[in-house]
Formats: sequence, structure tokens, C-alpha cells
Amino acid sequence: MFIGICAGPTTDIETLDKCIGSAISQFDMPHGMVAVIGYRELIDQSKHMGSFYPYYYDEPRKGWITQKKNLLVNVAHEYGFDKVCLVHDYYEFQPDWVDKILKWWDDNDHIQVVVNPIYTMEGERHSDWLLDQRFVTAMLERQPQLRNLFMQVAPNENDPKYVCGVPYEVQDMTNMQYISGGMITANIEVLQAIPLDESRCWGDEEDIEWSQRLRGARIKIGLCMDTYTKLLKPNKWHLYEMPQEGLNAMRDMFICIPVPEGKKYS
Repeated sequence: MFIGICAGPTTDIETLDKCIGSAISQFDMPHGMVAVIGYRELIDQSKHMGSFYPYYYDEPRKGWITQKKNLLVNVAHEYGFDKVCLVHDYYEFQPDWVDKILKWWDDNDHIQVVVNPIYTMEGERHSDWLLDQRFVTAMLERQPQLRNLFMQVAPNENDPKYVCGVPYEVQDMTNMQYISGGMITANIEVLQAIPLDESRCWGDEEDIEWSQRLRGARIKIGLCMDTYTKLLKPNKWHLYEMPQEGLNAMRDMFICIPVPEGKKYS
């Protein structure tokens, strides 16, 4: 397993070191590898220097997270890893995360992209098992009577499309889901064949667009409930779970059936 950490230009070294420490504690080298991409001035402050691969990156474009992740995929390929986790610097891995993910993956080897539960510092769900907000918007346009129901779930949101969390037991809607860019765990051949769009930067719906291409290529997405990650910073985005009436409407409108397994990239 290769873990690539994207260090942001505003990251504090304490948060970054917690993320790095939780990653390098997952395995003994050379069975795994941790790489960190970001400013030299930040990375060189890490107390874990010598235990990870530093990739110095000067942010030629503000928020160019897509290029950062594609560069980390190149490093993973160079060192021969076939399982890759790309994560932002404010996530913390639970003990034995890699072992549990890989064991689950071995038992579900048809899965090409893996999602696991993510929790905030407050212990609430974060951006883990989600419906693409474009589908939610389309459904609400066709069934505007559901807007009031959605706003009851999330009264402080300006737009009901953000009521897009899926109950963990729902496994038949992956053809409408998206992977949060905060944490991407996938086979490297998927990340090489379907790279992130480098014309987009952070906040440009780069993860939603990438997920759209995943769905178009019939990439299989799976949820591993055996382990989890959590945020190291206060939550700025609440995950609201869609009510059953909304899920039923989504299924009826988009004829949700399990996506057939497509050809694996090789």
C-alpha cells in the first residue's frame, strides 16, 4: 500500500505530523510507503523526516490539488505499488487501517475503489458514502415537493442538494455516488487510466467530475466498514443523510440497479 499525503499551503506542522505519524505507523518498510507533497519549508519541519518520501512542490497554481495527486500516483507507480491512498493532510488513520483495508479488499477483489467511514472531531459522519449532488439537484427539480423535506433535515443549509449522505447499508446506488477528494483509495491502474483533471483546482468540483468518469468506466466502488479515518481539524461541512423518501425517489428516477462489473484496467 502507498499512502500519499497532500500538504496544503496553509497547513500547520502539528496537524501534518499527526497525519504523517498515523500513516507511517501502519506498516514496516519496505512493505509500504508514505509520501508527502507540499512546500519544502513545511515538510522539512516534520519530526518524521527520514520515514517518508518528501516531494517538494511550490504550488505553481493556487489549490492545484489535482496535479499534486497525479504526481503522487506517478511516485507510487515508480516504486511498484498497486494499491494507493491519496489523502489530505487533516485526516488521521486508525491503527491497523492498512491491514484491515487490504484484508477487506482481498475478500472483495472485484472492487477497484474503496471507501471507508470518515468521522469529524465531534464524532459525526463526514464525507464518506455520498450521492453526486448533480443527481440530487436533478431529482429535486423534478420533484420540488421534496425540497421542504430536505430542508427539514438540514435547516441551516442554503441548498438541499447537500442532503446527500447515504445510509451505510445502501449498496445499490454506486452508479450515482461520488468519492470525496479528501480521501481516495484505489487500484493504481484506475488512477493511471482515469487521472484527476488538472484543469481543475481545489473547490472546482474536481472530485465530483472524477467520480463521474469513474461511473462512466463502470469502475466498481465498495464500502469497507472494518476501519475508519477521522478529521484532525474542526468540521466545516456537515453530512446530512438523505431521508428514505428521497432515496426512493432517486431510485425511481434513475432506475438504480447494481452497476455491472466492467473491464479492469491493466
